[in-house]
Amino acid sequence: MYLKLGDCENGETFHDFTNDPILFVAGRTGSGKSNLLHFLLEQFLQNERYSNFGLVLIDCKRVEFLDYSELNNLIGNRVYPGTDILKCNVLDKLVASD
Repeated sequence: MYLKLGDCENGETFHDFTNDPILFVAGRTGSGKSNLLHFLLEQFLQNERYSNFGLVLIDCKRVEFLDYSELNNLIGNRVYPGTDILKCNVLDKLVASD
């Protein structure tokens, strides 16, 4: 399951979620992290062959991913605020569902 991350000097950049199911996104404020994640989510949602993926959304801003809170693909059936992630044992649920 390859998803396009964007364009770079050498052409398009993709991530293979089949072989590497975790993608960590980091960067400075205003560098486009949230835009990239919205872009990836839209790719997942627009393609029926990705309908069986499981997703954990951790929203430290508590506003960025609320539009996705009704997705059937969410593990734990909710978007997790950053402060609640350890209290909810969502990481244990993720490992158990693997």
